[in-house]
Amino acid sequence: MEKSKLISVLKSLDKKELKRFEEFINSPYYNKNKNIKTLLEHLMKYYPEFENKDLSGENVFRIIFPKENYDYHKLSNLTSDLYQLSTGFLKVSSLEKDETGNNITLLEKLYEKKLVTVYNQMEKQTRSKLDKSVIKTEDYYFLRHRLNRQNTSHNLLKKNNLDYKAIQTELDGFLSYSLIGLMRLYSKVLHNKNHGEVEYSMDMFEVVREYTKTQDFRNDHLHMIYKNIISLELSKEETDYKKLLNLKDKFKDKISDEDMHNILIFLNSFVAYRLNKFGDESYYKDRFKILSELVSRNFITPARIAFTDFTYIFSSACTVGEFEWAEQFKIDFQNGISPAVEKQNAVIFCTAYLNYIKEEYSQALENFSKTGFSIFFMKVTVKSLMIRIFYETSMYEQFLSAVDSFRHYLKREKLILEEQKKAHYDFLVYTSALFKMKIDKHVQKTSSDFLQLKKEISGMDNSAFGVKSWLLKKAGEFV
Repeated sequence: MEKSKLISVLKSLDKKELKRFEEFINSPYYNKNKNIKTLLEHLMKYYPEFENKDLSGENVFRIIFPKENYDYHKLSNLTSDLYQLSTGFLKVSSLEKDETGNNITLLEKLYEKKLVTVYNQMEKQTRSKLDKSVIKTEDYYFLRHRLNRQNTSHNLLKKNNLDYKAIQTELDGFLSYSLIGLMRLYSKVLHNKNHGEVEYSMDMFEVVREYTKTQDFRNDHLHMIYKNIISLELSKEETDYKKLLNLKDKFKDKISDEDMHNILIFLNSFVAYRLNKFGDESYYKDRFKILSELVSRNFITPARIAFTDFTYIFSSACTVGEFEWAEQFKIDFQNGISPAVEKQNAVIFCTAYLNYIKEEYSQALENFSKTGFSIFFMKVTVKSLMIRIFYETSMYEQFLSAVDSFRHYLKREKLILEEQKKAHYDFLVYTSALFKMKIDKHVQKTSSDFLQLKKEISGMDNSAFGVKSWLLKKAGEFV
């Protein structure tokens, strides 16, 4: 019984919810079976762990039916009934939180009962509450649509003829609701298509896109935000990025956590694009600001964080010199690194990266060499950074060995996309060329070959891990 669905639900309840569940079970409206009450009372003795030998089926059955022989099926039916009541309790608890939605459901029942006067009073209260909503979400527009739709039917009952104004109101409300729903979903689809290489069917997208272009949504800030999100995802233009930043700051107190989270994700997506595609280091501070806001708003929590996110956030802070923030982040979040098997690798990597940024190259090499990530993304990151350290410290033999090892790894690794492999191969070629110039004092640094090399580096179409900007810096040191 310890691993049953019933126990999993009971474990999820806090003390306040548990008390209310006991009241729920004791209500004859929901439960008239005294044996179910006895079963719950016994189980609650072992809350919250529910780990005890007395929770075996035979022992539980003996408590409830002391004069009967053990009957597995009888106990199973009883626990199944209690489980159904537990999920029913969660359903009722959820409904209780949706006061406006419940009022609209009540309006539907009042309409069925033809209680016109009571309906009018309740409708007025419900609409007033909606009108006073500060934070407008997709659910807000859905509730308005439900209310408008119900009023169309009610007005027909009240006036015994069609109310054309009510129909227009219903249509306008449905358009607002359906439009924000489509825009939010299209934005997610675009993000996954562009970054996860996932294929989707985007029926009606162009129709919706063309329609939204003609709307300024002056009085609908949520529509305005998602219109801009879609524009940014399609254009990758800095002007759209700045517009979204301004909208975020302007309406930060009028949007839900979910919508704020989406805004930050798309802002970070654009910043990553500028850094990876062009090596535009002016966005390093923006990246840290966005990531630190994701942390401060608890969109990323210490309870569970992917090891790749952990290293990414830490390194982003170090890159802009936010060392105290980075160290505190590491302390607060390291115990939640997932999967746990990568925790040590992630923590060591962060220490190594901090060494690297502070030009403590000996310590950085020592720490990077201790990592043993299982995922290729982190493996190539470590290899790339170690090659840069060998370059900085003029460790010629180690540099050649690391370059050769990286090349062989790229040939073997099947999970790396070809365009990413090309970027890594380019990095190895250009770094090797620069290293040769660095150690060969007789090479003419202003020769046509050097100028051609700088031109080719500038033309790189991928700057993963900041390789493009690093290469250009190294090349600039020769001038």
